[in-house]
This record gives sequence, C-alpha cells and structure tokens, in this order.
Amino acid sequence: MTIVKKELTQLSLDIERKQASNNRPHMLLSIRPQPFNDIKREIKRYEYRRKFVNEPVNAFLYVSSPIKSLCGYVEFGQPIVGSVEKISRIAENEVPGWGEGVVSYLAGLDQGVAVPINFFKEIEPISLEELRRGYSWFTAPQLYLRLKNKPDFLTFLLNKLK
Repeated sequence: MTIVKKELTQLSLDIERKQASNNRPHMLLSIRPQPFNDIKREIKRYEYRRKFVNEPVNAFLYVSSPIKSLCGYVEFGQPIVGSVEKISRIAENEVPGWGEGVVSYLAGLDQGVAVPINFFKEIEPISLEELRRGYSWFTAPQLYLRLKNKPDFLTFLLNKLK
C-alpha cells in the first residue's frame, strides 16, 4: 500500500509540474557541450549566467560546436540573482572547484545569476542543418531566444518532447 501511495504522490507531483510548466514562457538557450553533459548526468543543478530573465522558464537547449544540435529541454525555477560571491558559493556547493570558474565567468560584474534546473529531458538531436532547412531564419542564439513570437517553431519543438 505504501508503494501505491508513493506512486500516486509522484504522479500528482508530475501533473502539477506539467501544468505549471505549460504556463511558462519558452526560450531557446545556447549551451556548451560540457555543461550540457553535466546537466544530462545530473551533476549540474544550476545554470550560471551573466544575465537572464527574472522568471521561471522552459528552455530548449542548443548545444554549440562541435555538436551544433538542439539536444535537450529543461524547466528552470526562479532565477537567483546575487553578488558574484553569492553565485560562486552556490556553484562551489554544487561541485567543489566550480566556484572559482563562476568567479572568472562573472569577472567585471557586480552580480550574476544561478538558475535552478528543476527538470531535464534529453531529446532526439535536431541538427543545425535541419533547423535551418525548416526555419530559414534560424541562427544559434548567442545567449537565448524567446519563442513567444515564433509559434510555429515552438509547436515543432514541443512536438519533439512527445
């Protein structure tokens, strides 16, 4: 009976997460191969950015060279904006040694952003060539691209999650 109750509780949480995530904005986010692999291996629980939107969002992950493909989907929690020291402490608590890298990445700034990764799903890779064939306007974003003005593209991407 405990197992059934636990499974029902998990199912309920999954449904709540899905309903909440459906109301969030979507974006396309560029990421390097190593951080992508760390997310996939569940080592990386935060994405560190110099600037980011100040709300929970869902993002499709475009993995940069040499992969050059859209390979994943994440649901981000509320971004944590804080001093470089605060963000580097989050990184250091995540993986010892990462704090120093975050300090270097945020050099010259007063603050940075740590974005919690609440959910990750790997998707069948969509190559840069395939993306450009279907959407001639497509270029890999330098940081991120909001998808609210690209409804056809967003529908295409959401269908890849099924």
